[in-house]
Amino acid sequence: MKIIRDLFHGWDIPLEIYSVWVYAWTAMTNQLTFGTNIYEEDWDCAIILDACRVDALQQVATEYEFIEVVESRVSVGSTSKEWIFRTFVNDYLDEVNETTYITDNTFSRDIEANPDGIFNYVEIKETVLGRRREHANKLFETKVVDIDDFGGYDPVWKYMSDNNPYGSTSLPSDITDKAIHIGRNEDPDRMVIHYMQPHDPFLARAIDTGVIEEFERRPFDEMRAGNVNREELWDSYLDNLRLVLDEVERLLSNLDAEKVVITADHGELFGDVLHSHGPGILHPDLRKVPWVETSAQDTDNCSPDPIIRDSEDETDAEQRLKDLGYL
Repeated sequence: MKIIRDLFHGWDIPLEIYSVWVYAWTAMTNQLTFGTNIYEEDWDCAIILDACRVDALQQVATEYEFIEVVESRVSVGSTSKEWIFRTFVNDYLDEVNETTYITDNTFSRDIEANPDGIFNYVEIKETVLGRRREHANKLFETKVVDIDDFGGYDPVWKYMSDNNPYGSTSLPSDITDKAIHIGRNEDPDRMVIHYMQPHDPFLARAIDTGVIEEFERRPFDEMRAGNVNREELWDSYLDNLRLVLDEVERLLSNLDAEKVVITADHGELFGDVLHSHGPGILHPDLRKVPWVETSAQDTDNCSPDPIIRDSEDETDAEQRLKDLGYL
């Protein structure tokens, strides 16, 4: 895993040690709660901004009227799968039954099938423990719900990302269109809308110019190689955050929800040593996530024509994870 190999110049031994920690941490948090599950809070619609840091949202908050106060919570995960497997659990089954989950995050596939259980983290799959994860999974029963337990489930990553010519995530405008359509036509009790931005690739400039630079496509690889500095990367990250917040603004004026929260699954690391994110990492810039409370009212100022899912033309999950730098 690159975030660990950064520390030890590519050695594999530290990665093996890290895998032991991930297994121990995963086993412990499968029994004990760490962080605040979003279902502990009161909301009708939860908007998840993937890899959004508290200080990033605070920096752009004055540009958006719907952001009055940026609070924070401690996330239940430091990477998306960890967040998903600690959020949608049987302890909150009644709430999950009421929830329509619209997600552009590929790790929702592990709720659909969960073929390798709670220890199936792509970051450590080539370690000794990673190759033997099926044995560890026999020792622990996962608490994650079944996909059929959701009131509704729309894995938009499977069929929307091909509409984005600049990277493997879906365009946030497409996610908004689908969320508005479902909100109006299905009227779910609760909605969780999981955008992939501000997670890379950084799309904002590319959408304007029609060209995406390599540091926008694979920012942390380029940062490790010394091809881009932190300041330039941070500015692109903020622009990617603005890109999705513009869509959140449109969503809030075309959806009826008395209590809306805007938060993140985890943060992001831009440090001199550690970059990006991974499971079982307790760094506060990963575990501390923003929390904004607002509301939504449908003013019917747009009439979206969302992309419809075609199961014959779905994105390959492994290829998408590879494009996002997980494999």
